[in-house]
Amino acid sequence: LIVWGATGFTGKLLSNYLAENYGPSGHSVKYALGGRSEAKLTKLREDLAQETADKRFLDTPLVIGNAGSEESMQRLAKQTRVVASLVGPFEKSGENLVKACAEAGTHYVDITAEYPFMRRMIVKYSSLAEENGAKIVHACGFDSVPSDMGTFMVQAYAKEHFGHPCQRIRYGLTRLIGLVSGGTVHSLIEL
Repeated sequence: LIVWGATGFTGKLLSNYLAENYGPSGHSVKYALGGRSEAKLTKLREDLAQETADKRFLDTPLVIGNAGSEESMQRLAKQTRVVASLVGPFEKSGENLVKACAEAGTHYVDITAEYPFMRRMIVKYSSLAEENGAKIVHACGFDSVPSDMGTFMVQAYAKEHFGHPCQRIRYGLTRLIGLVSGGTVHSLIEL
């Protein structure tokens, strides 16, 4: 697994989650921290070692790349079985990695909520991904999961208790604790 965008807000959350739940890379899950800045990735790796008091985290592989370069993303996709992309705005920096994963047969997940980007990637690369055995899964972040899971659960309840699904479901958040990340702000600006 390559955590692409490991030094961003959400990337750090996933990197910490992997460290806390699976230990150093290769212990139970093999993963690498990826991004464009070797200095920032090295700092993140050192922070993980310090926070966990486990020097083995200093051996976590780093993958340096440039999302704007097709060649760089092809190299990245060829060295793993799964990429978790946390780099936004996806409309601006996501296509090369999706394409590379589809070509290489590498599974890909992201946290985008940029629907035009998702639609364009599906139209352009779903056949190629299927041909090569890659699963391309968008919208695995907060923007999508609560509404998707909520809708699924409401429909299951309706079928069980009323014998048929709802024709329409309205979803809304009434309270949100916390702030949005810088990547989310940039994605909103890009839309």
